Amino acid sequence: MNKIIIKDDKIDLKLDNSIIVTTKDNQVKRINIKINDNTDLKIEQSIKNDSKLDIVFEIKENIKVNILDFKYGEDIKVKFNYNLKENSILNVTKFYDLEKVKELDLINLNGENANVNYNLKTISKNKQNFDFIVYHNCKNTISNIVHNGANIKEGKLSFNITGIVYQNITHCVLDQNNRIVTFNENKCNINPNLLIEENDVMAEHSALIGRFSDEEIFYLESRGIPYKQAVNLLVKGFLIGDIEDKNIIKTIDKYWR
Repeated sequence: MNKIIIKDDKIDLKLDNSIIVTTKDNQVKRINIKINDNTDLKIEQSIKNDSKLDIVFEIKENIKVNILDFKYGEDIKVKFNYNLKENSILNVTKFYDLEKVKELDLINLNGENANVNYNLKTISKNKQNFDFIVYHNCKNTISNIVHNGANIKEGKLSFNITGIVYQNITHCVLDQNNRIVTFNENKCNINPNLLIEENDVMAEHSALIGRFSDEEIFYLESRGIPYKQAVNLLVKGFLIGDIEDKNIIKTIDKYWR
């Protein structure tokens, strides 16, 4: 697997010829990532206090790329810009264990049959705000967007998700599925938006904020699992999903054993 490891703003690249990375250091560190062939990529980043990043992905036509992005540490302000050409497939799984986050994600589906599957998992211990916009710029494009957050300690979590389809951009599919599980009394927000000018589109969204339901807990307790262990199992299923990374699983074990 290709790897990009970022620690204290230093970048260690372990890449084959399918990925080209260039960087530029200003007040905000910019990282340009060009993907020219089918590949898997892991990004692991240790965040120092008040890190600022601008990360741009360019994905060539007819390419499938799987990205696992694991961030942990202090505070980050980051902008992601994903640009997909025709017949490209982007699968993104993100896992964040950060104090504060201010993130903007822009996804541009610039070619026909471009497809993005985006899955964010975050543990919110302080203020986290995610703004996410998908532009369906061509026909027959698909976006499946999932945001899952566990809100603990002093966490205040906000998801703002927008899908955009302009007139005459037909046969697009937009699916948003967002949930925050709360373990405190702080206010959280999910703002799903579908801005669609075309009728020939399939679009839906869901948003849920709250604790695990009594039915979920009862199901596990009825099988002999104590309450605390039942909650821990539900959290791990909620945050891990099909992630197999050992470091991510150890991170969740810090909070839910």
